[in-house]
Amino acid sequence: MPTPRITQLLEDIRALDEDRYALVQALRKHILDLGPPVCEEVKYGGLLFSADTPFCGVFAYARHVSLEPTIHGRSNVDAAR
Repeated sequence: MPTPRITQLLEDIRALDEDRYALVQALRKHILDLGPPVCEEVKYGGLLFSADTPFCGVFAYARHVSLEPTIHGRSNVDAAR
């Protein structure tokens, strides 16, 4: 169940653009369906998802939605190996 902060952020996104809201909701569903240890919080102006440690964020901007992976202790180049 979303917290009041998450609900408010989602309502704000929806008020600005129904399509971006639908995309954010679809991404949330896929991420939260990964399993019960996955939780979300409002951070950095978007939704941060974690399971012990943060692993990605979803951010709605003026013209797009961004899904941003979080990689701890490595650069993106190291993670690709």
